[in-house]
Amino acid sequence: MIGVLLSTAALVIILSVFNGFEKQILDSYTTLSPDIKITATSGKRFKPNDKTLSKLKSIEGVQIIIPTIQERAVLQFEDRTTISTILGLPPQGGLLYDFKSLMQGGDFYTQYDNGEFIVLPYQTALELKANLFALSPLHIYAPKRGKIRSSSQLSHSFKKEPIRPSGIYETGVVDRLGENYAVVSFDFAKRLFSMEETISAWEIKLHKQAKLSSVCQKMRKLLGKNFSVKDRYELNETLFRMIKLEKFFVFATLVIILLIAAFNIVGSLSMIIIDKKEDIAILKSMGATQKTIKKIFVLESLMISIFGAFSGLCLGILVSFLQLKFGFIKMQESYGATPFPIAIHLNDIALISLVVLIIGFLIALFTVRSIPKQLNIQDVH
Repeated sequence: MIGVLLSTAALVIILSVFNGFEKQILDSYTTLSPDIKITATSGKRFKPNDKTLSKLKSIEGVQIIIPTIQERAVLQFEDRTTISTILGLPPQGGLLYDFKSLMQGGDFYTQYDNGEFIVLPYQTALELKANLFALSPLHIYAPKRGKIRSSSQLSHSFKKEPIRPSGIYETGVVDRLGENYAVVSFDFAKRLFSMEETISAWEIKLHKQAKLSSVCQKMRKLLGKNFSVKDRYELNETLFRMIKLEKFFVFATLVIILLIAAFNIVGSLSMIIIDKKEDIAILKSMGATQKTIKKIFVLESLMISIFGAFSGLCLGILVSFLQLKFGFIKMQESYGATPFPIAIHLNDIALISLVVLIIGFLIALFTVRSIPKQLNIQDVH
């Protein structure tokens, strides 16, 4: 029973940790990811249509739609360079992206007093060793449209624009798992990448009560095959699939450990059957059938499994709750020595309970096969 208890508790704790990481990553992406993103199915840019935009805004649940520009560019500060994704945001972009809550230095603004500024992600600022108070500006290099970028014409194939950093932001887990944006104004990005009348995407924020899947379905029906409509999960599909796969394999591994631990029940029941042979013979002499005897031991096995599962669930939930409340187990210092995230899901508790009971039942069926079919009091004595 101790093996069942500890295995059940381990299942609850580890699955709660995985749920916590999933929630933490989702919250980080929610800060820097739209609910829905619309892009062209062919090419990296498209010309927005006011009529189509008006129809999209009329869909129930849509709060705001903003055009954005996203392109790769080279950032240079003094003699250091790095490649980054440039995000061009219009003034209302703050309603979609909550960069201000993530600022680690400086302030979030991309235009001030007729000047252009850039907000850098922490990792990019670290690579460039960018200084918010440096006298020299950063330089952004973007390929010119329609130009042949041969080695002999390299200097003529890129557009160079100076810009000063206004702030640095950090998103924690997403910094290590996802792509971060160097943020500039929409007008600056439009000029830098020669966008003319085109944009990279429409990005959409929904009202809290809106159903994401329903809104996506309506937009796909409206836009047809020329546009790709993705929700926040589809935008980060690989990451969330990886988390779910890791969770599944860990769950499967712990179930195997639980199955091995449950074989202790086999030993316990076998010893009980041997010890109770006389009682079994008496019950049979009183008219009890083989089926009735088996039921007794199956129920006993289930009682052991239920008690072990219940105790393990209580222990696992208690440890998870204490970690959630006090955070006494920390992650590595590279993650800021923050507590391991915890999220207890009732569906996980129900699944663990079901698995433990099924294993207990199967173990009991296997064990009761050792009960002799022909047994009487004379044989026992």
